[in-house]
Amino acid sequence: MKKILFLSLLCLKALAQSVTITCGEPACFSNIEPKTGSISSYTVYTANLSVSSTATDITYEWDSPGGDVMPPGVKNLQVYNAWFPNTSNSSSPKKIKVTVNYKLGGVAQTAIVKEETVTVKHIGAINTMKLNGASVSNGGSHSISCGSQTVNVVLNGGSDVVTDPYSGVTYTWQYPSGWSGSTSTSSPSVSLTANTGSAGLLKVTAKRNDGTTTQTFQVNITRPTAGTASISGANPLILCGSGTTTLSASATGASTYTWTPSGTASIISGQGTSSVTIGASSDGGGSFTVTPSNTCGDGTTSSPHPIWRGTPKITNATVDGGSLQYPNYVGSPGILQLYTNGTTGTNWSVINGTGYVSPLGTTCYGYPNTFIRVYGQTYNSCGNGEDRTFYLQLSGSSMYKVGPNPVKEHSLNIEFADQAILSELLKEVTIFNGNNEKVLAFDLKKEAANRTDTQKKDITVNTSDLKTGIYYLQLNIGDNIYKERILIE
Repeated sequence: MKKILFLSLLCLKALAQSVTITCGEPACFSNIEPKTGSISSYTVYTANLSVSSTATDITYEWDSPGGDVMPPGVKNLQVYNAWFPNTSNSSSPKKIKVTVNYKLGGVAQTAIVKEETVTVKHIGAINTMKLNGASVSNGGSHSISCGSQTVNVVLNGGSDVVTDPYSGVTYTWQYPSGWSGSTSTSSPSVSLTANTGSAGLLKVTAKRNDGTTTQTFQVNITRPTAGTASISGANPLILCGSGTTTLSASATGASTYTWTPSGTASIISGQGTSSVTIGASSDGGGSFTVTPSNTCGDGTTSSPHPIWRGTPKITNATVDGGSLQYPNYVGSPGILQLYTNGTTGTNWSVINGTGYVSPLGTTCYGYPNTFIRVYGQTYNSCGNGEDRTFYLQLSGSSMYKVGPNPVKEHSLNIEFADQAILSELLKEVTIFNGNNEKVLAFDLKKEAANRTDTQKKDITVNTSDLKTGIYYLQLNIGDNIYKERILIE
């Protein structure tokens, strides 16, 4: 019985036992297209086993030296997904190998091994590029001067990219709009003609003539347009009457300057150059901008440079950031501000009252002891411009004193903190009875006409026509109304 079993096993072993590797592509092993390793670019290899139909426990152990599996880690299958990279076959040998293990009659048999050498259509990298002899980096930038010119491009020092096995190579060229030259060459160089100022991408793609795998090299071509323009000169530039003056501009790389006036500004001569003679058509404000350019194109336009013809104008005046009032109640200091056009300076002075000022251009800090009248006079090289008067009353202080109260002998005296309050701000003096009926109106015009002392800062109200009782004195001073309760005896 043992002899019969032994003979049966010998017969099974005598059967042809082999394995082949196939794939669904035109080339499985020799000169295949290299793959990228993406899920859609691998080669599907199949192990075709020729062994007794009674074989059991069949396993497939795959290996791909020089390549890789997709997806990783899946190997114990009859079908194997492998890919091989674009590397040199001589320096990076590649193989596909399968080892098949199986049993016959429950007995493990000698493994069947099949190995195939794989070669890919390798194409090497474009390592260097020179433009007119200047080396550039892949993905970098390179500046070419303005103007039409020849640009000679050489790759890899004039040598073809490496191919393994050898193949001819086609180089496809892409260059900026407006340039001219070959779009395809069989050698690693090309002569291009750059136009006056176009910039953009210069790119070459190298491809084996017998394959589809490519290598690329690209550089961003820049052309040196003019820089940012700046205008020199006084700011603002003051013109008086029909007078003229010059403005100058500068910008790196500029050959032409285009001046643009606005408002009253006008160009007398020099358009297109870096220096223009300018004037103004009428009193008021205007400005100039200038755009630099060269044969590559326009640079960045300058900021507006203001001009002003005539004496200064005041557009607004504030005290402590608020509107101008008569008076303004302030701390110490009060901040006075003039908003002007065409001003090169402002004279500040205290005209009335006690206190002082600290000028700072069109800003002035006023320090009233009680009350001051401050005068701001603008000027420029054409002369004095508009002015403003500020009336500042120290917060917490009184602008006037009333007495005696009770009023005796029919005489009520009102004394003001400064003569300017009486002569410039006081608008009306009236007395009302308890029923809010006006019973007395002081004649300010008559008082002013009869006033002989210019420093006088008080008035006397005759109350002889008023009966004994309680009344209300009302003073209209500037923008404010003040009321005082008085008793007439």
